[in-house]
Amino acid sequence: MSITKYQIFVKVAELGSLTRAAEALGYTQPAVNHSISSLESRFGFPLFYRSRDACRLTENGERLLDACREILRGEEEIEATVHALNGVLTGSIRVGSLRSMLTEFVPRVIYRFSQAYPQIGLTLSELTFQEVAAALGAGTIDAGFTSAPLPEDGKLRFTPLFDDPVCLILPPERPLLAYERVPVRELDGLDFIMPARGYDDVYQVITDQVPIRPNVRYRVGSDIAAVGMVANRLGVSILSRQQVRFLGERVVWRDFQEDFHRTLGVATHAGRRPSPALAAFLRTVEGQEAER
Repeated sequence: MSITKYQIFVKVAELGSLTRAAEALGYTQPAVNHSISSLESRFGFPLFYRSRDACRLTENGERLLDACREILRGEEEIEATVHALNGVLTGSIRVGSLRSMLTEFVPRVIYRFSQAYPQIGLTLSELTFQEVAAALGAGTIDAGFTSAPLPEDGKLRFTPLFDDPVCLILPPERPLLAYERVPVRELDGLDFIMPARGYDDVYQVITDQVPIRPNVRYRVGSDIAAVGMVANRLGVSILSRQQVRFLGERVVWRDFQEDFHRTLGVATHAGRRPSPALAAFLRTVEGQEAER
């Protein structure tokens, strides 16, 4: 069985379309359709429910997807290992990251890694906390920069890197600036710009420890939007220390009196042995953290 057919099957499953899979892989749509039909004939059951514009996995197709991904990972690992034995480290890795870690730490890691291992391809996706865990579990990313705690099912391995304090952001003329460190109770009743669900893990760091009652006026899915609304005196909001370093002059920040912080780190799938390329990437991550 050609490995190409498994590649096509996985790509169609990920993109939900024969046409988009063909474009992504550089094949014609009839060739992709023929490959899927060939697999279905060999297996004895359909892999997809087909409609005019989309393909959706059947139950049997869902059960096969992870196995086919494992085959592709194994094939890639063989190739990378052979190259490593010949003194040239190659391959590819897929990385996901929280937005806040993309402001400084992750870009430095990727730059350092790309300089040391130019033959290794790297793709990067911005994901929410929930999406990082799901993508690692599904095998669509190899490493994820995220925060603790992760799901307690034993499937993911988390390496802590550093603590990231939670900060209050507010307009320059706000009375709270009289505080060097703001008591969290000062948030009660204040007009507040709330991060959208899925991006509110920084806010949850506080509410996991202390019940607060700000006056939530708006919800936004963008940190830039939150900063803009705070700058225009529509309320206050919160960001992580990783993000406040890049604020403009129209917004200022203060630490809280209380110790509110996330533990940020890198996660991988506990049940999969890292490929040579991924192992090299993880060593780069640890080296970057050692220099912080």
